[in-house]
Amino acid sequence: MSKPPTDQVHFVVVVADGGLADLGRMLASLEAGLAGADVGEPFLTVVDNTTEGIPVLRTGGSRRWLTGIRPESNLGYGAAVNLARRRLANAPPWIAACNADLVFEPDWPERLIEALGRAEPDVGLLAPRLRNVDGSDQPSVGPFPTLANLLAGRLRSRVVRKYGPTPGQASDVDWATGACLLIRTAVLDQIGGFDEGFFLDYEDTDLCRRLADRGLRRRFDPAWSVVHTRPNASRPPNPVRLVHSRASLMRYFAKHRPAWELRALATMTRVTLAVRSSDHPFAPCWRSGLEAYRQLRSVPIHP
Repeated sequence: MSKPPTDQVHFVVVVADGGLADLGRMLASLEAGLAGADVGEPFLTVVDNTTEGIPVLRTGGSRRWLTGIRPESNLGYGAAVNLARRRLANAPPWIAACNADLVFEPDWPERLIEALGRAEPDVGLLAPRLRNVDGSDQPSVGPFPTLANLLAGRLRSRVVRKYGPTPGQASDVDWATGACLLIRTAVLDQIGGFDEGFFLDYEDTDLCRRLADRGLRRRFDPAWSVVHTRPNASRPPNPVRLVHSRASLMRYFAKHRPAWELRALATMTRVTLAVRSSDHPFAPCWRSGLEAYRQLRSVPIHP
C-alpha cells in the first residue's frame, strides 16, 4: 500500500460506557487497512470516558500507533476531543474526531488520502458517508436547527427527524454528525475547539455553525465511507441522554437563534415537562421517559 495518512491525520476516539466491544472492532478495522505498514508514532488517541477503564490502556498493547488518556471523570464528547488536541505536541493538519462504534473499510487509507486531496483550502471540516451495517446510507447531515424545522421534525421518525437527505455527490452541508468528522487542526485551534458547555449532543452542530460564521465550508464527501454500527437515533430512548440532549438544544438556541425562538422553545419545553413529568393516564408510553423529564425540570432553561 502507499504510505498511510498518519502524518496528515490524528484520530481521536472517545469511548463511553458500553463502548469497549465497539473500540475493539474499530481498532481491528484500522489495523487491517494499514496492511503491515510501519507506523512508528501514535496516530490515534483513545479518550477513556468509561467508568471502569479500558484494559488495553491500562496494560499497554502491541499497537505502537495507539495512545490513551483517562480523565478523572467523564468529560463529554467535545471536551474529550479538546483534551486530546491539547496533549498533541506536533499535531498533523487534520484531527479526526470519532465515536468508537465505527468500522473502517480495508482501503480506508487510500480513500482518506483522496478525500483530503479534494478538500479545498476553505473547507474547514470534512465528513464521510456513513453506512449502516447492511450497507444502506445512514442519515448524517442536516440543516441548522430552527424552531420551524424542529417542530416539523416532530412529524417524522425519531431516527431521521433532525437530518436531511443524504447527498448523492460531494456537497457543502450545514452540519454533519460528530460520529466521524475530519477538522482542520488550525481551524479547530482558531475557534477554540468544541464548546465544552455541550456535554452530549449538538456539540457537532454548534461547531459547524461557528465554522459557517467564519465563512468556512463543511464538506460531505461520499467517496469515502465508514460503517457506523450503533447510531444514537436507532438506540432505545435513554433517560440520561435525554436530559443532556434537551439541555444542549437549549444551549444551541441560546447561542445561535433569535431570543424569541429560545423563549418559544423554553415555553414548549416547560409545557412538555409539566405533562410528561406526571403519570399521564392516556399515554402510558410516556412513562418510559418519566425520570428523564423529572430530571430535566432541574436543568436551567436559559444556559
